[in-house]
Amino acid sequence: MKKYTICVHLLDYLLRYACERGLDKESICLRSGLDLSLLEDPDARIEAAVFADVWHQISGELQDEAIGLNLGRSLQHFPFGHISAAVMLNSRDLLSAFQNLTRYHNLMSDIGRPSLMPDESGRVCFTVHPHLEVFFHDVQYAVFIFSMVVSLLRYLGHDKNLNPISVEFTGSGSISGLSRFFGTEMMYRRPVCRMRFRQQDLATRIQFANPDLLPFLEQAADNRLARLDQNDTWGGKVRHLLEASMAYERQTIDRVAEKLHLTTRTLQNYLKGENTGFRQIYMEFREQKAKQLLGEPSISMIEVAFLLGFSEQSAFNHAFKKWTGDTPITYRRNREKGS
Repeated sequence: MKKYTICVHLLDYLLRYACERGLDKESICLRSGLDLSLLEDPDARIEAAVFADVWHQISGELQDEAIGLNLGRSLQHFPFGHISAAVMLNSRDLLSAFQNLTRYHNLMSDIGRPSLMPDESGRVCFTVHPHLEVFFHDVQYAVFIFSMVVSLLRYLGHDKNLNPISVEFTGSGSISGLSRFFGTEMMYRRPVCRMRFRQQDLATRIQFANPDLLPFLEQAADNRLARLDQNDTWGGKVRHLLEASMAYERQTIDRVAEKLHLTTRTLQNYLKGENTGFRQIYMEFREQKAKQLLGEPSISMIEVAFLLGFSEQSAFNHAFKKWTGDTPITYRRNREKGS
């Protein structure tokens, strides 16, 4: 079973927050079995379960009912030394920064991998799919991710009034101050954690971005990502890239091979050695994504087809029937009856 991990930058961020509120960093780490020297290694990772233990320990001692929001909006403590943050700071505009956030998310954490999905109304959906229940049953952790992302976008765009148009959480309960911070109403008990943004709001250029520096930063981030994924299968690497891509972009093996710095033939041979192929992986990925999207009544059938890269809904209907034996509308109705 995969062990999820988090980079020490986010651990350091959490510990600084605790120290500012009067807690002792050494005693927190001691109780969690952590060596403080870990914080000196920029590439160090800790198990997500250990991070969760530190999180709940700090939350309990502070009795802070809005720890996710308070931590996430403390932008001045965000670890800008992290390579993924450096890539975002030098991206062309906020949408490019958002795309790079999803592209290099695993460098910070491999739980709740985010994705960007445009819809037909000109909105961009930032979605986090729960991979670790210990976090996502606690709405505070999702609040932390979303408030940190919004704070960073406001910082990059020099716009303190940049708000999502909707915010959804999988957890339940109401947290004071969320509607005021995000500038919109909150929705709970949703299938996924998601924020929607107007596309025009994300067109804002990042004022001090350096386009000459960006390729070097991206190469450094790609190299770190490759080292992090070196124990992963090639099939797993392909799936990671599919998850990180904009959903409406129809993927090809040539495009994926280029992102992995391989020739198409080499990638084909690697996948063949794992008894799989790109076509099979891509079909399984689209089927899984289709089921996920059909489980959300707010997304129309046409939008589902569009998000999966189908030019016509009839083509999506045919493909889904081939995958599952059901039509999309039958599958959705059965899901609704079972919920």
